[in-house]
Amino acid sequence: VTGVQTCALPIFLVGRAVTLQPFFEWAQQAALGDLVRSSQLGYSILESFHLLGICLWLGPVSLINLRHLGIGIVSQTPQALLADLRRYMLGGIALSLATGVLLFLSEASKLYGDPVFPIKMSLLALALLFHFGLHLRLVQRGTATKLTASLSQLLLFSVAVCGKMLA
Repeated sequence: VTGVQTCALPIFLVGRAVTLQPFFEWAQQAALGDLVRSSQLGYSILESFHLLGICLWLGPVSLINLRHLGIGIVSQTPQALLADLRRYMLGGIALSLATGVLLFLSEASKLYGDPVFPIKMSLLALALLFHFGLHLRLVQRGTATKLTASLSQLLLFSVAVCGKMLA
């Protein structure tokens, strides 16, 4: 990643700053990244599947969150919505993560220097932890609140905004 301005966000391990530059250099030179970069049509198709995955993830989560806020499909409980939409949500997460890795490999050197990228990855990690670690469990038990639904929606919206800023 020569000649790229860094975002100056090192990781601190035991009081020492550790740079991620070697990882980004490796990612930039990965064969899959070369394959994606070599085809404008392939990149566009991959990006389309990435957006499809995001929609399949955010759509069901948004419907469940809106139900908690008293908006949308009020004829079903949030638990019933989760049961009906779970496979789409999980498929969307898998699709968006898989295509996201391929997109990352195709432009790692660009992303290394972009200060939005570490923010997006941090928000994505936080959203996944919140979603699977707390929110889904609360929805299944029927104890999710307007606050947890709002926080879930805010996290996912923030990841999407950061993704758009990177595009």
